[in-house]
Amino acid sequence: MTAVLDSPAGENTLPTVPRRGRRPSSVTAWRLGVVAILLLCWELLPRLLGIPSGFLVPLSEALQAGGREGDAVLAALWPTVSAVLAALTFTWVVGVVVGFLVGSMPGLRFVGTFFGILYAVPFVILYPLLSVWIGPGQLSKIAFACLYGFIPVVLTAAAGVRGVDENLYRSARSMGASRRQLMTKVLLPASMPVILSGLRLGGGLVLIAVIVAEMLASTSGGMGTLITAYRVQFDAAAVYFCIIVVLVLALIMDQSLAAAERWAARGRSVTVNTVAPG
Repeated sequence: MTAVLDSPAGENTLPTVPRRGRRPSSVTAWRLGVVAILLLCWELLPRLLGIPSGFLVPLSEALQAGGREGDAVLAALWPTVSAVLAALTFTWVVGVVVGFLVGSMPGLRFVGTFFGILYAVPFVILYPLLSVWIGPGQLSKIAFACLYGFIPVVLTAAAGVRGVDENLYRSARSMGASRRQLMTKVLLPASMPVILSGLRLGGGLVLIAVIVAEMLASTSGGMGTLITAYRVQFDAAAVYFCIIVVLVLALIMDQSLAAAERWAARGRSVTVNTVAPG
């Protein structure tokens, strides 16, 4: 038997709140306008106010530095991107699985409490130890990023599972859903918007951790290492260009997850496939 919750026929429907209409084109135009104004201020204010180039360089000078140092930036980009991808794979997959188990199994609630306490620890103090234990290379950088992004993903996934409407859970049980079906057809879809929010938060922290590790002691190169090198050379324009590149990476990742989060948050049917008792 198959029951569809929030179905158009009106059976087993959940109350819905009418949504106000939005104009995506106007919102996009507004955002692009704000970005254009900020970029224009970046270009004009240092020139008009006479701000020293050691503090703030015009945008055009930062872009010129990017053209001059393009080969070095491209060479440094892959160590950063590869470390971020490796850390994200572990953080998202393992973090969601652990968080799902912690949120759905009452006997594991203490794990969530422990992670919540551990999350208050400033993990940046652990990177020197990781660089000693593993070595100041790519592996220690990935391990540090995994540690930095893992806990918020676990906590958010667990909170998303615990926040599923109890009536939805009971309805599925009353229709004979097995535990596996409850997990895959009810808990996971219903908690997906919150889980994606955790992935978004964890992804940002992973990128921060990789850049911080590269700036501290990593010997594997990367954007953080390049920023440190330009800082030592007092090349502010090149530093700003590297910051722009890192911001673009963060923006691409954040907006991709934001789009997935909006998709998961849309009102959609939750189908529970149940097997009649034999």
